[in-house]
Amino acid sequence: DYKIILPRLSASVDFSLCSVLHADVTGRPYTVTDFKLALRPLLQFSDVEDLGQYHYNHVWLLQFRTPAAKTSFLSHRALTVKGKKCVVLEATNPVLHLRLNWVPTAVKEHDIRAAFVNYGNVEETAKVTWSDPELGNVGSLSRAVKLRLKKDITPEDVPHLINIRGSQVLVLCKDRPQLCLRCKRL
Repeated sequence: DYKIILPRLSASVDFSLCSVLHADVTGRPYTVTDFKLALRPLLQFSDVEDLGQYHYNHVWLLQFRTPAAKTSFLSHRALTVKGKKCVVLEATNPVLHLRLNWVPTAVKEHDIRAAFVNYGNVEETAKVTWSDPELGNVGSLSRAVKLRLKKDITPEDVPHLINIRGSQVLVLCKDRPQLCLRCKRL
């Protein structure tokens, strides 16, 4: 049973020329020599900018010098490292986890999707409920939103305040500093 365990890719870093190599966790520890031997028949190392461990020993990041080199390598969906399966994944545009506050109850999911269309694709929205057990399932005026950023959009490009159906909504994101509502500075 092959389980994929990945770190969160930073929303502030451009991963467009990167591939993620996810090796079988049962094969740890991995070294650069293990990956060098597995990659040698599949690519030219002159096409590689960087290769290294990324947060976990079984996850390695491979950055290419050109988009063509990356595209060519991505045709290999898997390789074998230390006799174990290693899955090749594309490092995609990151997903931002947003919290929207002051969202009126009448605002629907399609309204939220429309408000963020210039910044990326809203993959999921969920109404946030209060954690007080006495309130049960009483909702709050907050929503949890997963936003997959468009290419060339950074967390700093997403507004701190956005208008949704005529209501100003506060957008919180842990991948960037928060705006002070009093002085309007970060």
